[in-house]
Amino acid sequence: MVRSLATLIAAAALTGCGANGMQGAPIGDAAPQVAQGWQSVKVAPDGTAPCLVSRKAGGYALAYATDKLGDRHVYFTSSSDGERWTPPVAIAKGPLSDEAPALCEDASGTLHLFFGSNRTERYAVYETTSTDGQGWSAPEALPDDLKDDQDGNFPAIAPLPSGGLAIAYETYAGIRFRTRSAQGKWTSGETVATTAGEPALTAGPDGKITLAYASYQKLYVRTRTAQGAWTAPAALTGASADRPALASDGKGGLWLVHAQEAGDFSNLAERSYANGRWSEATALTLGATDDQAPSALFLPDGKRAVAWSSSKAGRASGLYFARSQ
Repeated sequence: MVRSLATLIAAAALTGCGANGMQGAPIGDAAPQVAQGWQSVKVAPDGTAPCLVSRKAGGYALAYATDKLGDRHVYFTSSSDGERWTPPVAIAKGPLSDEAPALCEDASGTLHLFFGSNRTERYAVYETTSTDGQGWSAPEALPDDLKDDQDGNFPAIAPLPSGGLAIAYETYAGIRFRTRSAQGKWTSGETVATTAGEPALTAGPDGKITLAYASYQKLYVRTRTAQGAWTAPAALTGASADRPALASDGKGGLWLVHAQEAGDFSNLAERSYANGRWSEATALTLGATDDQAPSALFLPDGKRAVAWSSSKAGRASGLYFARSQ
C-alpha cells in the first residue's frame, strides 16, 4: 500500500465536487464502485493525495499531487458546480519533488497550502498562500526546533476555534505535532507517535483535537484536550488498514475513512465515532481496484464527502469524489 495523504479539515465547511447520475455504480473503465447511498464522479485522469475545500465565495477548490516520473508536483483546480473543473495549475513548482498537499481557507478567504518537498534536498513541510488559486506565494518551510523536523513530510492540518491551526507530519522519529496561534506564532514540536506515519487531524468547536495514524498496518487514535493533554493511543480493530482521514461534525461526532485490505485489493472503509465508541469498519468502495489516500469531510448540509485516488491493473491513478445522498 502507498503512503497516505495527510488529511486536512478546513477552517470553513469543506466540500467537494458533484456526482454522476448513477448511485453506487462505477464510472468508466478501471473506476471504483462506491457503496449504495453514494454518488461519485471522476475529477482527474491521474494524480494522488487529493484534498478538497469549499470556498467562502462559492464553489470548490482541490489540490492534488502527481506521481509521474519527472513531474512530482502539486496542482490546483477549482469548480463552480463540482462537475466542471478548471485546467490544473502547478503550485510553486520546485526543482525536485513536491507532494502530499493539505489545503484550507482562512476567514479572509485566503487559501493556505501545506505540502512536503525535498526542494532543498532534504524533505521539509512548506506553506504557500493564494487569494485566487492562480498565483501562489513563495513557499516557506516550517520553522524547525529539532533536527528530525527537517525531514518532515505528509502534513495534516486542523484549523482551531481560536483562529490558529494544528499540524501533524511525518519525520524519521515518528509523528510530530505543533500548533500555530492566530497571530502566527508556532509552538515547539512534540513527538506524539513513534514507528508511525500517515497522520490525520481534526478539531472540534471545544478545541479538542483528534489524531489518527497508521503503524504496521493498524490504525490508532489519540485525542488532545484544549489544555494540551493527550490520551493514550487506542488501537482500532479490524483488517489490515492504513491511510486514515478524519472529519468532525462539530457536535462531538467523528468520521474516519481509511484504506483497508480486501482480498488482493485495497478498498476504502468508513467508521463513525459516537457516544464514546468507534463503530466497526464498513465498505465505502468495492471491487477490483486499489483505492488509496482518502480525504474525508462533513458538508454544511450534514452529508459527507470523500475524495481519493484509485487505480487498477497497474494503470495510473485517477482522482475521484463521492458524496452521500
